[in-house]
Amino acid sequence: MILGLGQGASFALALTLIVLRSADARTAGQLSSMAQGVDYCLAAAGPLLVGVLHSWTGSWSALAGLFLVIGMGALVAGLGAGANAHMSRVAMRDSPTSRAPPAVGSCARD
Repeated sequence: MILGLGQGASFALALTLIVLRSADARTAGQLSSMAQGVDYCLAAAGPLLVGVLHSWTGSWSALAGLFLVIGMGALVAGLGAGANAHMSRVAMRDSPTSRAPPAVGSCARD
């Protein structure tokens, strides 16, 4: 039950932070699609990683270390996401990973 409450709260917090850190609706959509795309890919690999780690070690204690590492990564990401700042389209446009063409029929005036 505690695990379910923690996961539900984390999911709701993640979606809330996306909206709070976005300057406008377009930025919120871009952040949301990036975050959910990456997160679902990581989540899909989770059961396989747990099974492989358990098979290699033969015990569940190694998984405790894995979960601690994942928790520390979530803590670091959460501290960065909790900073009092907004993501702007200019910052996202200038990043090397965002080279999407403009939508058809859109005016690209910034």
